[in-house]
Amino acid sequence: MLYKVLDYIKSQRFVNIERLKRDLNISEEEWDLIFLQLRDLGYVVEKDLTNNSNCALCPYAKACKYGCIKG
Repeated sequence: MLYKVLDYIKSQRFVNIERLKRDLNISEEEWDLIFLQLRDLGYVVEKDLTNNSNCALCPYAKACKYGCIKG
């Protein structure tokens, strides 16, 4: 499943986590484990986006719930 998630992320410019879980049929518990693996392997970086000035430049800012990964 880890490879499917990596392929999905690689194929997108921005990834909405909720859509990824729905598209790949991943439960919340599975996602938590997959995310930890991706983070530990250095594929993703967890960031607090609540006060990020870059979000103002993002075309998805209005619809964003801080649940994206930049690919």
